Amino acid sequence: MAGNESSPHTAQISQPYQWALDSGVIAHRWKGKSNPPTAVLILQHGFGEYAARYFNGMVGFIQRLYDLGWEIWAIDAWGHGDSPGEPRSVINVHRAISDLTTLRERAAEAHPNAPIFLFGHSLGGLLAACSVTKTKSNLDGVILCSAALQKPSSWIRRLIVQPVAAVWGQKQMSWTREPLEGISRIESVVDCVKSDPRMFKGAISWRLAATALQAAETLWPWLPRWTLPTLVIHGTADRYTDPEQSRKFFQFISSRDKTLYLLEGGYHELHRDSCAAEFDDIVVNWLSAHLSKASS
Repeated sequence: MAGNESSPHTAQISQPYQWALDSGVIAHRWKGKSNPPTAVLILQHGFGEYAARYFNGMVGFIQRLYDLGWEIWAIDAWGHGDSPGEPRSVINVHRAISDLTTLRERAAEAHPNAPIFLFGHSLGGLLAACSVTKTKSNLDGVILCSAALQKPSSWIRRLIVQPVAAVWGQKQMSWTREPLEGISRIESVVDCVKSDPRMFKGAISWRLAATALQAAETLWPWLPRWTLPTLVIHGTADRYTDPEQSRKFFQFISSRDKTLYLLEGGYHELHRDSCAAEFDDIVVNWLSAHLSKASS
């Protein structure tokens, strides 16, 4: 299956049930073909995008999990997708982590006997990882894809980023804006992003930078306590996030069940890149293997 095509042999994904968390952000729940579900995947999208992008039939691993009876939960970060908030570049990472942790709790309450896995892409990878430091309960595994695992830089945050964020928190850091061509090697995917009015195409804000660095300072010292089954996957040609940080994260966690894939030449959105078929197989096979372990 090509990276930007849906399979003609799969069922149409149903429309999600939506509701607002106490914080105001919108949560989504895509019910699968099985009741009760085979398992639950909690998905956290990246900066500038939104959850519904994963359910348009063009993301192979989501379609395959849906066909296998998985139920998928997701939230739109503040200012993204169907959630309120402007400007969209301003995300408080600590609040976003709290929202994701709340969604995990709701999914566990709805399906107390179902295996639950967490998937985070890009900034969503940082949010997913940080949510694990809040609680490891009710999770059977974690997948971090092209994760924005910033280096802990306390002195940069304290002396530069945090003081500026306190004054100009909503102002964008223009030099952090990367060309959209770095998203995928498939031209039609890039064209789709360019024409999508719901995609935010600006740069990150000082507030996002300050809170992300602060979250990283908490995350990295905690990694020796990380014991969950974990799949880390990154493209070696990613210009948005650093694959070397994913390699270091993999080395630092103490899990005895951990797997690292660095896809040669892969761009930022591996699930929409020319290596999408390989990526989909890696994710679905890893989840299927760990579903068997969780069920037993």
